[in-house]
Amino acid sequence: MRKILLFAIFAIAVLCGCEKEIEEDNSLPQDPQITLTTNKEVGETIVLRFNRDNIPPEVIGATKIDEKNSDAYGGIFEAFVVDVTYALTSQTVVLKGDIVCLRCRDNELTSLDISGCPGLKFLQCDNNQLTTFIVSDNPELGFLSCAKNQLTQLDVSKNAELGVLFCNSNKLTSLDISKNKKLGALNCANNKLTSLDVSKNTKLYDFGCSLNKIKSAEMSKIIKALPDWTGKTIWHVGEYSLNYAKINVVSNNNNEENEISEADIKIAEAKNWKF
Repeated sequence: MRKILLFAIFAIAVLCGCEKEIEEDNSLPQDPQITLTTNKEVGETIVLRFNRDNIPPEVIGATKIDEKNSDAYGGIFEAFVVDVTYALTSQTVVLKGDIVCLRCRDNELTSLDISGCPGLKFLQCDNNQLTTFIVSDNPELGFLSCAKNQLTQLDVSKNAELGVLFCNSNKLTSLDISKNKKLGALNCANNKLTSLDVSKNTKLYDFGCSLNKIKSAEMSKIIKALPDWTGKTIWHVGEYSLNYAKINVVSNNNNEENEISEADIKIAEAKNWKF
């Protein structure tokens, strides 16, 4: 429930800020666009979620057949986002317009090109078939969830605004988050990481890296670099607040290869991190 709340609060904050216009830049494409390719056949449908006030005015390669309020998380986003169903007329679909919020998960996507949409702030493309994914042309991206794909690399060095990153269940062997100083939530579990530097991520409060290959010595470096949240309120919104950080670095899964010592568990707990 806590994770849902965190996701909701951040998503609403992002979506509410989606009206900011991108400053004119002659080097940018005249017409912003996002291009996606799917393994689904022509005639089948895909479902995309947009900010209610930011549905693309033109879509090439698909025809809109339905639009409804999003029921995500019990309808908590209903005032902000809509789910649009499209019938494919091509396996390549081009979304025209200055899109700031896109959810395209579960659509059997094999490629996703967001380079032509630099104002994109929120992207959720989980559970597709992406093997490569470039976000370096999207400096305003604040929320990125690309979990459950087949990514072997992910470069987020140009995404200084990134506050939430979910890249779990891919094939990443390394992850550089040193430039993401606003990062608060990170889930990079179920990859092939052997180390991770979190020393620059002083705002990190929700961290998961289980099911990797991080042995005790490298895990100790991670634990010692975690920010100290002792006696601090991480966030407070209305009646809700978070007064401790959450960490999951070792699971009970039989495939778990991470290691953590009892001493490092105590170090993390002393800094107000709860396992």
